[in-house]
Amino acid sequence: MNTEHNQLLSFIAKDLAAGKNLGPLRWSVLALVFFIPLIFNLTFGFNPDLNWRDSWMPWAMLALFFGLAFVFSRTLERATNIFVFSLISIAVLFATFAFPQFGSGFSMMSGYVGYWADTLKCFIFGMMVGGLTALTLAFFVFRWGSVPSAGSRLAMSQIAGLAGAFGLFFKCPNSDFIHLLTGHGSQMAAVFFGTYLLSKMLFIRIVRKQLGKAAAQFEHIEKFDKS
Repeated sequence: MNTEHNQLLSFIAKDLAAGKNLGPLRWSVLALVFFIPLIFNLTFGFNPDLNWRDSWMPWAMLALFFGLAFVFSRTLERATNIFVFSLISIAVLFATFAFPQFGSGFSMMSGYVGYWADTLKCFIFGMMVGGLTALTLAFFVFRWGSVPSAGSRLAMSQIAGLAGAFGLFFKCPNSDFIHLLTGHGSQMAAVFFGTYLLSKMLFIRIVRKQLGKAAAQFEHIEKFDKS
């Protein structure tokens, strides 16, 4: 078998290998998205007043975000129903703002000395959680999966942004809406747009690279078919 045949078969085998890695990739993405925020909470501390024993809120938040992570992992390598995924994302987003209003470990804290310093700390914490989630997802998806569609990239941006809010839900005891909007919501927006821009840059880079490979191989296809 000549060099041209080897090059073409190697090119095809790479795509087949990506398909074989789909199962492990899905489970890896699910675990990473769900546990990265919780590991940050274990490192920097949970809200000590959060009522785990008698309140349904922390368990509902865990279930909502785990469901979002699971749906995201299942969208890899297939057409993404971004409308349905966005509805689940909106439900998680709503919960991060609404659940603290019910109390059970959250209280209205506004106007005190250090209010904006605490808001900034929450913003930084959320950016660290969301940023690490975004970078990890980008590495795993682009490294071991097929080139993600526009819907998958948008879903990746949504879940990276929400990862920071999910972590902050278990860390921050403040239910003040201005604090939630500026400290928790602004980091979500920043991570969302940052992740989308990063994924688009990676997408363009990989597509250009693949197109270059395909162009190089195209001239060999006719010879391969005639052999």
